[in-house]
Amino acid sequence: MKQIEVVVSDGATAGNFTITGIQPSNTLKKVYFVKINSTGVTILSIPVLQTSNLDSTDITSEFSITAANTVNNSGGTNTTGGVVVFIYSH
Repeated sequence: MKQIEVVVSDGATAGNFTITGIQPSNTLKKVYFVKINSTGVTILSIPVLQTSNLDSTDITSEFSITAANTVNNSGGTNTTGGVVVFIYSH
């Protein structure tokens, strides 16, 4: 039976992401870019979240496992300001 791993990483510019434990023999199942878009108001000088919207995009096709502990999406989506969810199997 294959073991499934889920790792959440801070977003960054396209390029190498360090995923401790991932190996070239593993298989990337899915990679999602998740971003919270929110609007807010200020009440008595206190910022208050008014609404939020969670957007997710499947960017699996942009990524490959390039070395131990490393996945790469050079030339792909800039995920700064969100998180990247990596799902892979052993």
